Formats: sequence, C-alpha cells, structure tokens
Amino acid sequence: MNLFFVVAHEESGAVLRGLTDACRRNGVAFSVFFTGNGVRNLAAPEAVERAGHASEAVVCEHSWSQMMDDRACPLTLGSQTDHSRMLGRADRVVSL
Repeated sequence: MNLFFVVAHEESGAVLRGLTDACRRNGVAFSVFFTGNGVRNLAAPEAVERAGHASEAVVCEHSWSQMMDDRACPLTLGSQTDHSRMLGRADRVVSL
C-alpha cells in the first residue's frame, strides 16, 4: 500500500508528523507532495526529516517560490504534473 499525503495547509505539520511516524512504525509506504501554504511546513527541520523517509517527496516549485522567498528547497522541486503522477500511483490519498 502507498499512502499519498498532499500537504496544502501550513498548520498541518503535527498531523503529518504523526501520520508519517505511524506509517514508518507499521511498514506502510508513503509519498508526500507539498503545495500552496503547505510548503511552509518545510521551515521545520522535523518536517523535512520525516519527508525524507517517503518513497517520494516533491514540493510544488511555484508554491515554493511564492511562499519561501529565496530559500533553498530541502526536497525535490516539481509541478502539478508530478502531483498528478503521484496521485495516480497512490492506493489512498490523505489531504492535509
């Protein structure tokens, strides 16, 4: 099973941490896509660390450039095309 977390809300960090920790404890594969205000979660090192355990972690390049100024993105930059591809591969989707 592959869970796909779509992170679009800037205050979803605690929920994402809990869900990704549960996936890791139970051996469940997950992927994550950060978009919109959700990219702001990546200002927290613990969010970046947990996203690093995903089978794939992508950040919407447009959202990153709008929300995070000139900061270097700690994950792979991508697009809504990546979001669509990841969605097509997911068994379940969790939108945060």
